[in-house]
Amino acid sequence: MATQYYARKKEDEGTIQYQTLLDHLTKTAEYAADYAQTFTSREIGYTLGLLHDIGKYSDDFQRRLDDNTIRTDHATAGAQVAAEIAKSRPLPEKISYHLLSYIIAGHHGSGIPNWINTKNDRKNDLETRIKNADPELYKAWKTELPQTFPSLADCITREKIDADSYKEVGLSLFLYTRFLHSCLIDADRTDAATAFGEQLPSTEYPPLTKMEQLLDDYIDREYKNKTGEINQLRTAIRHQCTKAAIQKPGIFTLTVPTGGGKTISSLAFALKHANQHQCDRIIYTIPFTSIIEQNAGVCKNIFGKSNVLEHHSNFILPSSIRTNILENPDQENLKLAMAAETWNVPLILTTNVQFFESLFSSRPSSSRKVHNIANSVIILDEVQALPPAYLKPCMYVLAELVKNYHCSVVLCTATQPDFRKSNILPNIPMTPIITNYPELADKMQRVRCHYLKEQTIDQIAGQLKDHKQVLCIVNTKQHAADLYKKITETGDCFHLSTNMCPAHRKKVLDEIRRRLKPDVNLPCRVVSTQLIEAGVDIDFPVVYRSLAGVDSITQAAGRCNREGKLPYGDLYVFIPESVYAGPDYIKTTADIARSISENYLTPEAIRQYFSQLFDIKQHRLDKLHILNLCNKAAQTPHFPFPFRDISDEFHLIADAGYSVIIPCSPYVEERITRIDKGETGQILRELTPYTISVTLKDLDFLHTCGAVRLAGESFAVLTDLKYYDKAIGLNQNGVPSNFDYVLPYI
Repeated sequence: MATQYYARKKEDEGTIQYQTLLDHLTKTAEYAADYAQTFTSREIGYTLGLLHDIGKYSDDFQRRLDDNTIRTDHATAGAQVAAEIAKSRPLPEKISYHLLSYIIAGHHGSGIPNWINTKNDRKNDLETRIKNADPELYKAWKTELPQTFPSLADCITREKIDADSYKEVGLSLFLYTRFLHSCLIDADRTDAATAFGEQLPSTEYPPLTKMEQLLDDYIDREYKNKTGEINQLRTAIRHQCTKAAIQKPGIFTLTVPTGGGKTISSLAFALKHANQHQCDRIIYTIPFTSIIEQNAGVCKNIFGKSNVLEHHSNFILPSSIRTNILENPDQENLKLAMAAETWNVPLILTTNVQFFESLFSSRPSSSRKVHNIANSVIILDEVQALPPAYLKPCMYVLAELVKNYHCSVVLCTATQPDFRKSNILPNIPMTPIITNYPELADKMQRVRCHYLKEQTIDQIAGQLKDHKQVLCIVNTKQHAADLYKKITETGDCFHLSTNMCPAHRKKVLDEIRRRLKPDVNLPCRVVSTQLIEAGVDIDFPVVYRSLAGVDSITQAAGRCNREGKLPYGDLYVFIPESVYAGPDYIKTTADIARSISENYLTPEAIRQYFSQLFDIKQHRLDKLHILNLCNKAAQTPHFPFPFRDISDEFHLIADAGYSVIIPCSPYVEERITRIDKGETGQILRELTPYTISVTLKDLDFLHTCGAVRLAGESFAVLTDLKYYDKAIGLNQNGVPSNFDYVLPYI
């Protein structure tokens, strides 16, 4: 047996340095304790850090430091010790050590395992790994570490985990494990990055008090001298938000009519509330990347580019080849990479996919940031856009964050579902920030709704040609492209869809806004998919909307007479031809809308719509049965949570998409050449506006046609521009893909 045990070594120009294993374990334990104390006891974090790598006390691992061809499993040892401790401890202490065994076993590789693997791969389930591990191989840990461990009895109690039912207890334990897993991953990686005296990139950011002042200054500059009834109502909404911010942490609803200034008002609430209750950060989650493009620009203008993390799309191919931005020594890249991994920044703009999949994923790569969600104010913009199949576990996990992790949650929308009455939220108070919504909705009603029934594409095209300025929003990319081609002969026509790269979409939107200005007032006919109706600040006198859910119709109305320049704008709702109706979910929501009323723009229509939608889908609001699985595990010996199964199957979008770079200018081509030479870092961020997210099916099509190649062995680049048209975007010889309704959230 070795006389000195090491965790790692570093070779640099002939010099070899070692980090002792005891040093690694104690430093990791300290980091993990620091992280854990924000939501639980330091003791459980410290114990986790001490035990996580005791498998490195084996002779095989010590030899591996000089010969990396030797394969060892150093994670199961600590899991085995934790499980053995659990056997002799009473409840709730037994639970704590069982959960630690999961976490330690999952701090590398594919992450937290199942207790029993449901996919006939028993060698990788936790029960089999613990049973087969030989404690004699790593027994030397007892020579350097204490052999008595704290009781951890106070970590998991009704006082520590606030839950009202067994269903909530199960999810509480599941989420508690995820947060502790995050503490260990962050602690382990932090120690690894600093083991030999290296310095981490700066994590200094302005305090939230300064951020609040910056927002106040921005509001004074931009809104103080604006007049008109709409701006007065927006000011009144902001005042209600700041007034409500002093209330104790909880779940809040911010229901604001479209065009009511929801983004700035929600930030005003969040910053004041965070400072009132000593929260650490604001997490702003958004369903679609098309909204992030706009909101991130606003936030960076207010708070400074370096103080806002915009965390969403990655350049990841199906082969899962990743380029590590940390290989680039540029300090800005290092700071950005660290911020994206840890979320240790004051303001994060992210997507529902990134946020919720991180909470339900067992993989280390997604876990590091999770513990920093504690002690945050979380804004969910367009909350009605959460996919119904995952709605119940998402809402229950938000309630957990409020109850047990000192978070406040703001549910923002113009079309607020009643989650409590629909039995989608547990028994937790919900506080409305806006107390006079019906009055506000009435005062901000500036659109008349007209129902046209069935309309062919030629009929709609003819009507669009008759208007000087008009927007038509449809459900599918195919419908948008075909309708656009029908009206191009009139000139002054524009098309928008996510088949266009963000840079081209931005140019089109800038030109549309220019034409709509009162002092310019040029013809402007636009056909768009629904990307334009959620959060895009644009104002048409007339809007057409292909029949969809009442929430979508209401959002479309928000692009009509937005600034109240006319007594009323006109919204025309029509039923498209069946070939353009959209996928099943759209058909379901459209059928509900048809059954309600032709006056879709009322609070009562919204209430009826969501009541019927949730009633129809009630048994499908938890597609993976996560709540029941967690409930069952919490009442079963060994607490057999299916961590791996949930992680592998929890995807808000079935096919989230893969990025393809469009070489549409010398600027882009020059950066692609640099990627071919091995550069990444800043270049990837510069290329984001020139990428499109496509489905695996579309990527396979382009590959079969010889129309894509790899740049730098990791990034897909379109090589044949006949498949990209600046007017309609990426297409299959003029035919858009079928990836229609669900926008690329990730």
